[in-house]
Amino acid sequence: MILGIKEIKELIPHRFPILLVDKMLEIEEGKGGVGVKCVTYNESFFQGHFPQEPIMPGVLIIECIAQVAAIVLSFSQTGNNDAGTLKKPKYLLTVEKVKFKKPVVPGDTMLIEVMILKRFGEFVRIKGEVKANNEIVALGELTIGGSKVEVQR
Repeated sequence: MILGIKEIKELIPHRFPILLVDKMLEIEEGKGGVGVKCVTYNESFFQGHFPQEPIMPGVLIIECIAQVAAIVLSFSQTGNNDAGTLKKPKYLLTVEKVKFKKPVVPGDTMLIEVMILKRFGEFVRIKGEVKANNEIVALGELTIGGSKVEVQR
């Protein structure tokens, strides 16, 4: 099932300039999905990162993984099943085991694959893998939760 930007905007609250996922190529309810981000030189972050050698910031690559995960989880909630246990909105809670293998540059098309590893209450642990030019550029594990978390001081 392919979802365009219109359907994506119905599933997650992100909007310009932070909505990064352009399209969903695949959603397997309760298991994972594959999204696409087409990286262009016109992205605002390339003005400062870095003007002479533009490289997509790693934190935005992680955000792409989180957004694909949020789309998969939100899609599960709207179907006729009980696979989606999270309530909107979803929050990125942890980022672990992240590795950046190659830089992402203008002209790259990122394929962002997420797999649900574990569900526990309103929390979901996912594994993300990002490819560009048929090579892994980044991977890691994220935890996404359905409610705000109080920060202990």
